[in-house]
Amino acid sequence: MRVLVNGKTEVLEMIDPKSGTNCAADIIGNYGGFVDGQFVYNEDADAYECTPETFEWWRRVLADHQALENRISELAEEYGTETVYEVVNSVGDYDLEDQPAAINAALDEAFGR
Repeated sequence: MRVLVNGKTEVLEMIDPKSGTNCAADIIGNYGGFVDGQFVYNEDADAYECTPETFEWWRRVLADHQALENRISELAEEYGTETVYEVVNSVGDYDLEDQPAAINAALDEAFGR
């Protein structure tokens, strides 16, 4: 997802390991980032604009989720999708930025580091 930050073009991404699709915009949209003013579409630049703080927050959150998705994918190959998702789905609800740490802790307990 192309993003203008202080006039500079940056990219936010989270690649689905199964499809190879960048789903950053979907995640941001699902969490209201396009309706609450975090991101504003700039038609001239064909990109979204945001503050540096917003960009950095989303960059970090998406990177944490990307690392988690990659780990889940690797564990699913080794232990089976159903077994891994039993652990993932057993984790309660957390804020978006805290969710990867909580799921990783459960995966550590179930499968080791």
